[in-house]
Parts: sequence; structure tokens; C-alpha cells
Amino acid sequence: MNIRNTALLIIQFKFDLERWDLMFIRSKLPRCSPEEQGINSEFISNFIKEIEINEIRLRSFMFLRHGFVVAEGWWAPYSPDQSYMTFSISKSFTSTSVGFAISEKLFSIEDKVISFFKEEVPIIQKVTGETMVNYLEKRLFDPLDIKNYTWDTCPKGINKGGSGLNLRTEDIAKFGQLYLQKGLYNNQRILPEKWIIEATGCSTATEVKQEEYSCGYGYQFWRCTHNGYRAEGALGQHCIVMPDEDAV
Repeated sequence: MNIRNTALLIIQFKFDLERWDLMFIRSKLPRCSPEEQGINSEFISNFIKEIEINEIRLRSFMFLRHGFVVAEGWWAPYSPDQSYMTFSISKSFTSTSVGFAISEKLFSIEDKVISFFKEEVPIIQKVTGETMVNYLEKRLFDPLDIKNYTWDTCPKGINKGGSGLNLRTEDIAKFGQLYLQKGLYNNQRILPEKWIIEATGCSTATEVKQEEYSCGYGYQFWRCTHNGYRAEGALGQHCIVMPDEDAV
């Protein structure tokens, strides 16, 4: 794949102001140049070139620092307004629903899972009386201004906990920004800071030769090198949060 020949590519190093205005209207995430957030545009350009050299076929890429989108791109035939299957990134949203339920004292992290399955109804749906996607709508999706999402359900109307969530790239970026800000978004407390710290910490050791999988695992979040963590899905879906760099 040659980036120069793709039909659609938006990498915001030096802005076309008209394009910037249109993209800002579509989303609440603010945009600015990399230099405004202390990043050399050349470093991002070199990253994209490395992606091309290694023939990694990206669908999309978005980079946030200090809460600003400093670089983003979509490769044809994909576009910013499309939603995609996130695969196991869905697990991190499922984990987040557990965080809400615990904060609302519907159960505790120490409760036995089997105690909720006597009638074969999922954890969240059992204690909330709502499907997981409906439960998250007013608590997570609406405050983050995430629209047009879908979540696969079984014939009984139960959302899949481990996969099935379809989101736009920017929706995933907002989710990462919420976690980076320890549960705050637009100066509003969405999730308890205690939950963010606990969920993204290392609660399970992972002994894997590949370095990025050997840093431990939290509540459906992988720990990363450089004190980061990520939500990860099959086929290269990544939402990487780097607190030390204040970046997503």
C-alpha cells in the first residue's frame, strides 16, 4: 500500500483550515497541530512511513495528546464516519459497565460470579434489569457523545460481553481519553478514579515472551511497556493509553 496513492487520507500535520472546521463540527474532540502539543510532526510522519515500509495495512489512526487530536488518518475505503467491529475491545467496555455497577453498589468485585448465574442471566443484565448497551447509554455513550454504535446480541437479546461492539475510531479515542483522565470527561465525573486505577493496574501476571504481552493484565485491559495500558481486539484493534506522556 502506498499512502500517496490512497483515495482518502487525512493526516493533520499542517492544517487545511476548511477541513479542520468540518471535522471539529463532527466531534467534540478538539484539533490542533502536533507542535502545539510539543510534538515534532516529522516524528509522526516517520511513524506513518514505517507503517508503509512494513506493509501494515492500517484502516485508521488517531493520536491524542493533552486531550487534542494532533494527527489522524483513514485509508480507503474507510472513512471517519464509519463504525467498525472492535472485537475484544468490547471486553474493556464490558469491564467499564462493571465499574459503573460497582459504583452504584449493585455488586462488589469480590462477589462470586456463579452466584449471578442461577437463572443463566448475565451479570450486568441480571442486576441492572437492562441490556448492557442500554445500561451504558446514559452512563458512558451519551456523556462521551458516542453515536451510531451497535452491539451484537444473542437471540435472547443479551449483548455479547466479549465482542460485538461496533464503534468509530474517534469513539475509541474518546474512551481512551476518559481513562487517561481517570474517569473525567468534559470536566464531568463519569467513572470513579478508584475504578480506573484498579481496572488498568496489573491484577494478573502474564508470562509471555512477547514484551508487550508480558506486563500483566487488569480488568480486561492489557498493561504495556512505558507504564501504559491498552484495550485490544483481534486483527489489530488497539486503544493505547500512555499516562506518562498524557497521550492516547
